[in-house]
Amino acid sequence: HRRREQQWLVQQLAAEQELRESRKLIQAVIEGTLDAIFVKDTQGRYLIINSAGARFVGKTAEEVVGHDDTFIFPPDEARTVMDGDRAVMAAGEVVTYEECVTTADGRHRTLHSSKGPLYDASGNVTGLFGVARDITERKQVEEALQVASERTSTLLESISDAFFALDRDMVVIYYNNAAERVLGRPRGDVVGRPLLDAFPEARGSIFEQNYRKAMETGQAAVFEAYFDVPPLVNWYDVRVYPSREGISVFFQVTTERKRAEEAMRESEERYRSITEGLTDYLYTVRVEDGRVVGTIHNPACEAVTGYTPSEFAADPYLWV
Repeated sequence: HRRREQQWLVQQLAAEQELRESRKLIQAVIEGTLDAIFVKDTQGRYLIINSAGARFVGKTAEEVVGHDDTFIFPPDEARTVMDGDRAVMAAGEVVTYEECVTTADGRHRTLHSSKGPLYDASGNVTGLFGVARDITERKQVEEALQVASERTSTLLESISDAFFALDRDMVVIYYNNAAERVLGRPRGDVVGRPLLDAFPEARGSIFEQNYRKAMETGQAAVFEAYFDVPPLVNWYDVRVYPSREGISVFFQVTTERKRAEEAMRESEERYRSITEGLTDYLYTVRVEDGRVVGTIHNPACEAVTGYTPSEFAADPYLWV
């Protein structure tokens, strides 16, 4: 009988030692983290708060324990925090959400909090535990990025150029209103899809080749090309700018300009063929926006003026 008692005592001592070691380990973890860790009762009074949590509210752990949130936060904020705690205990599950509070030094901070209910042996809620991380700086960065993104989006939607952006996998990540109008495909059918899935007509084209080359070499590309596959048949002036994230593509339809240039060239050729047969000297000046941009001279030019047509082309005012 005595031997059994001794064995029981040894087991008890071992269990108590193990429990003390476990508590030390838990305490070391609680005190070693930069996150606030706390336990509250059903009335919202702090039963436990670690050093990080106490520092966050500008007090010691001893000062906080036994008080509720009205002791550390302004009344309205304390009420909001305590209402949230009661909702967590009523829900009976762990909940993660953001809380905005004002610290003792007047700073407005944003917390990413995870809270869950605590139960006794009978399954009754006895309070809650919580882990809160200060994410104020991260939120400020996110808000700044959001503002920058909105400004960029406003700019890209206001320009006359059609524009789209691709990531490193050739997936469309931006596609502006002008691109919708020019290419005739709505944003919802394009953004988030690989370019060649959204526009299979471009597969193997000079457009795909130049996009991939700009992505691979990191060199900008500027080119004008004709796309001959319906329904996108047109001349396009394209500028491609690579970055670490992918490429940005600005483009315009230049079909009307190309047609005007071709009509002008054909007109000049017809005019030149007529003037070549004249024996009189004929001198024509082409003016655009008040500037001389070209001259036409027939073969009698040199005989009359002493200057060749090429000399006049270099200096339209030569014989003035």
